[in-house]
Amino acid sequence: MADAAEAVAQAIRQGSDFVLTFHENPDGDSVGSTLAMARALRRMGKRATVASPGPVPKTFRFLPGVDGVIPWEQVVGEYSVALIIDCGDINRFGPAGKSLVEKAPVILNVDHHLTNSRFGHVNYVDSHAAAAGEQVTAILDRLGVDLDKEMAVCLLTALMTDTGCYRYPNTSPDTLALASRLVAAGGSPALVAEYVYDTRTLSSLRLLDVALSRLELSAGGKVAWSVVRSQDFADTGATEAEAEGIVNYPRTIDGVEVGLLFRETPEGKVKVAFRSRRTVDVSRIALTFGGGGHARAAGCTYEGTLAEAVERVLSNVLASAGDRR
Repeated sequence: MADAAEAVAQAIRQGSDFVLTFHENPDGDSVGSTLAMARALRRMGKRATVASPGPVPKTFRFLPGVDGVIPWEQVVGEYSVALIIDCGDINRFGPAGKSLVEKAPVILNVDHHLTNSRFGHVNYVDSHAAAAGEQVTAILDRLGVDLDKEMAVCLLTALMTDTGCYRYPNTSPDTLALASRLVAAGGSPALVAEYVYDTRTLSSLRLLDVALSRLELSAGGKVAWSVVRSQDFADTGATEAEAEGIVNYPRTIDGVEVGLLFRETPEGKVKVAFRSRRTVDVSRIALTFGGGGHARAAGCTYEGTLAEAVERVLSNVLASAGDRR
């Protein structure tokens, strides 16, 4: 992957005006890696605009540079490069975001999802990276940009969120070595943990309570799943972003191999989040329904009712877990 990282670095050297954007419902890797890269670009004397499909999730508003993020519709002027980090498919931007990206003469795609569609003119896709933050650091090293405290906080957030605080199987010796380097540069694991893991809104806890009350087990206890309906957000006062992470709870049940969360959207679609422990590659299941991700964490959007999504997706998962119900 060294050549791919250098190819991106070379394209950055040649560019002058950059637009960077998060995918819909951005996570810590997406936000942290993108903000770190934008800061590096500005330190190189380049123009970098960071755009978002909506407000940055409250969990990540402590990150340096987040105040400069603007909505997609406020991006004006021409830009020579669209630099996309931690997004496996350009369709994850929706029509407005996709149009924003495709206007750029050059699209750089930096990602670590196994199912990445290689939508860029230059693609740096490394499924062995624990987080896109690892790839961003590799690019910055090739550009000769030293890590400062602000970049270190952003990149440490990327690593900690995509490895579950180094608990997931994707954590490698390289991941831990980079974490040590980021701490040495001024990143604080305690600060990241306080905002990301140890701070919750009352509305998010109420939504979690609803989801846990609906937990069901299938396949002899190998599969655990729950649903969140559109009305639940109104009833609890929670935002869609506050549903992120609920899917991790079903997987923690003893004996469960796959955990799922079916989340109904106001548009009548269903967001499905998958998590697995060791044996089921959920990225393959998500890909069947037009989604993607990692072997142990993936997602898709089902075009249909909640009942249909549960029936079809769960049947596929049960077959993969060795039980056809």
